[in-house]
Amino acid sequence: MTITALPRDRRSSEIAIPNLAYIIGVQTKTPCLTEGGTGEAKTQYIMQLADVLGYDFYPLIGSCHAPEDFGGIPYPVYDQGHVELLPMKWAQRCKKPKQMIFMDETQSIPIQVRPVALSMLTERRIGETHMHPDTIICAACNPPELAPNASPLEKSLLNRFFHHKWQIPVASWLQGMRSDQSFPKPVVTVLPENWLAYRGKWSALHANFIEAKPSMLVHEHTMDDERKSFPSPRAIRQSALLLAGAESVDAPVETFVELLTGMVGSEYASEFFAYCASVELYDPEDIVEGNRTVAWDRSRF
Repeated sequence: MTITALPRDRRSSEIAIPNLAYIIGVQTKTPCLTEGGTGEAKTQYIMQLADVLGYDFYPLIGSCHAPEDFGGIPYPVYDQGHVELLPMKWAQRCKKPKQMIFMDETQSIPIQVRPVALSMLTERRIGETHMHPDTIICAACNPPELAPNASPLEKSLLNRFFHHKWQIPVASWLQGMRSDQSFPKPVVTVLPENWLAYRGKWSALHANFIEAKPSMLVHEHTMDDERKSFPSPRAIRQSALLLAGAESVDAPVETFVELLTGMVGSEYASEFFAYCASVELYDPEDIVEGNRTVAWDRSRF
């Protein structure tokens, strides 16, 4: 797919970085879920990713937790006449900056635990404990047929994740195997501090697109609908962050497509990028530096 409206003439990736979309996604604080086969170094890679980003890594094994682990343990405060929810020790860590919570075996999370996990993903709180704003929540899983006691995630959970297909970092694995199993840390594209400067542009484009095609705002589900990514106001809002992160690092066009498809589905992504190609976009650096002037048309934005 060619997206002619993307700035800096992005047409293809000259240097492929494995799992670049996932790397960008976690830095935008979007809950990211990658799925891949067993033994493909997902956990080890993400643990090293946390180290490169300067984050403390804390893994949660989905099948080993009860609802209280995410919702808090009721504790009566007798002198005040009410009950408080006490968080687990790991949850207390999330009040500090630079924490990465990694949910492994996500599709093996017990059914009764999944509803309370929703608030952690969207409200960014565990019981009554609110996470630090820069906390990263990411996840990984095997396909259900390869995982014990696994079952597909419900639509309400699916819509909260950016869905990513795991890419085995073959070059790093080969290098490590030839170096007495001293595996290198992953190549990480770090978002600049001002990456949110691009959020307004992508948010406005989504708003204009939905105004032109209101039927794309939500997806009508059917009983046999197996898609994991689909549009909703929440998912579309989150996708603007993903695209802002991608633009801030001059990501290749394939990464833009992967990010949007993994958040809102291929149908929305195809229609949205076709819309982007029909409007004229400007490189903000050219405008700031005075290399290009813009005739402002308020009716378009």
